[in-house]
Amino acid sequence: MPFAAFFDILGTSHYFSSLPDDHDFGKDPDYLGYQYARKEFHRAISAAMDVYKDGLIFHASFSDCAYLIYEQAEGISKASSMIMRWTLGTVPLRGGIGFGNFGLGGASHKADGRSISSESSFFGSSLVRAHTSEGCGLKGFRIFIHDSAVNELRKIHQGIIIYPEIDYSEFDDDEMPPPPDVGGTVIDIINPINPEVRHELCFVGHDGLDLYFRKVSMLRKRFPPTESALIHYEESLSLLTRFKELRESI
Repeated sequence: MPFAAFFDILGTSHYFSSLPDDHDFGKDPDYLGYQYARKEFHRAISAAMDVYKDGLIFHASFSDCAYLIYEQAEGISKASSMIMRWTLGTVPLRGGIGFGNFGLGGASHKADGRSISSESSFFGSSLVRAHTSEGCGLKGFRIFIHDSAVNELRKIHQGIIIYPEIDYSEFDDDEMPPPPDVGGTVIDIINPINPEVRHELCFVGHDGLDLYFRKVSMLRKRFPPTESALIHYEESLSLLTRFKELRESI
């Protein structure tokens, strides 16, 4: 049975539903911001699939969300971590991971000059659980894990709570090692809401956390939050602080 990841750009529903029905997107500077976020999101998805080809079964992208299906836990962990590391400074993104069955049906795309019809059939409990995890009710730019996927993901890092930061200042430029090819580690959620979603992915790998604190600040400047959306930024900073505390506890 495969692993599924579901990713969704936050804030798009609020943005589009707040506009008048006769809104002209061609004259809307905020729409250019959405287009940029969407472009960066799909660039991150494509890059992750290109780097982590082994075990990739399926990919489907929509306007502001995407599914990825991998045969093994390692593939879904590495691809998901890369996507979050890529987008954190540019796209308000949240993800979910699930494990279960998966099936594919047919796909079609038709255009007759007057209308367009597109259909793609894919299904399975892995998709349902990934979607459930992403929508578990918790806030922030994070990747939540359904209980079905936790045990296999934990086997990858063999008891490591969080990867230590690598101090690259210790190396000369000509001796600089390549960044380690690692995914994320599984950590407990402090106050879970959904009883089936009690863990999340620590996606930072061996990177320094100062970079990610800056990325959240960059994202806030790029997409100034409404009062109701501010919690996503606050929860993301709280999560990074927890990552830091876990590193200091090693």
